[in-house]
Amino acid sequence: MSLDKQKELDEFKKKCQSMTRAELEELEQEYIKKADEVDKETAEAMFELPTENYKNVAAGIRMFLNKQTIQWQYTLGMKVLYEYWNPDVQPKEINYPTLDSTLRTIGELQFTGYDEWCAVVDINKFMEPLRDKYVEVTEKVYDVAAHHNIIMDELKLNTPMK
Repeated sequence: MSLDKQKELDEFKKKCQSMTRAELEELEQEYIKKADEVDKETAEAMFELPTENYKNVAAGIRMFLNKQTIQWQYTLGMKVLYEYWNPDVQPKEINYPTLDSTLRTIGELQFTGYDEWCAVVDINKFMEPLRDKYVEVTEKVYDVAAHHNIIMDELKLNTPMK
């Protein structure tokens, strides 16, 4: 998080600390609406996929997804994610939820050996053109969540006498 963003959150926290419970509850409703808007926006966000090296990248992503040990309730989602990255059928675009799930899942792994290290480098290089837009969309999600958490924390501390 940038220093500017942290400063803005600190100022927001101070503002919330001076609010009454009713004001905080009203503000919370505003942030719930903002969260709904951001959720809709992120669900609809599309990213144009590069074409260069897609086949190798998709095979690498599948290899890493296939290494995952998951709980029963996640099997359908992982199956769909795995099938999305078909090396023989390149989509032109990817939606934010699929991209985010892919990056988060792979980001939790550890990699063994030269072949896996090379696959990670290829995936990173492939994803580079998507980076700025991905970060922008992700930051919106985190920003609304951070503000809402501040409100919720203050509501927990706030007494009716304030």
